[in-house]
Amino acid sequence: MPRVRVRKTDRGLIQPDIYERAFLDISVRNISLRAAAKSHGICHVTLLRYCRRRAETSREKTRPPGYRSHSKVFSVDQERKLQAYIKRTADIYFGLSPKEVRKFAYELASKYGCKYPDGWDATKMAGKDWLTSFLERNNTLSIHRPQATSMSRSTSFNKTNVTAFYNNLQTVLAPNFACHSEIKGPESGGRLGRRKCQNA
Repeated sequence: MPRVRVRKTDRGLIQPDIYERAFLDISVRNISLRAAAKSHGICHVTLLRYCRRRAETSREKTRPPGYRSHSKVFSVDQERKLQAYIKRTADIYFGLSPKEVRKFAYELASKYGCKYPDGWDATKMAGKDWLTSFLERNNTLSIHRPQATSMSRSTSFNKTNVTAFYNNLQTVLAPNFACHSEIKGPESGGRLGRRKCQNA
């Protein structure tokens, strides 16, 4: 079964209010089932099933026709907090790899007491399918294997050093250079030593 199933019918897209109005037409105004289904643009067999369920219980307890969404591990609020945490780690140059996100999701689900698949306990991390659907729901996130960065660059990139660099740059450029195109960056020179990242 593909992860993203292409819809072939419009079943389940009709709002429950339309079924309720058709039910009231049948029960109160004594319109036939097929006429009510035709006037509201819905299938008469689905309307018949809804009317049978509706006659037994109240409107609030009647399950609407169509498909129900599958059960999710996290609530909307919990998933929003997880998304904010992942964004925050990326903003402070400590982005999480896909494997780390899956481990963190497992720890979070067990801490919140959420119901999750049994396979998560065996591997102590969330499944790949969960991560794929999580990224589809939160398409602003970019989770990937971290790139290698030199240790000196990652430790020296702070406000004090950046301010000192721009102050020095301004004092050097002001009297000597007429155009910014004369400046050559370290990218044009040799290669810098880089720290190897842990495999994701």
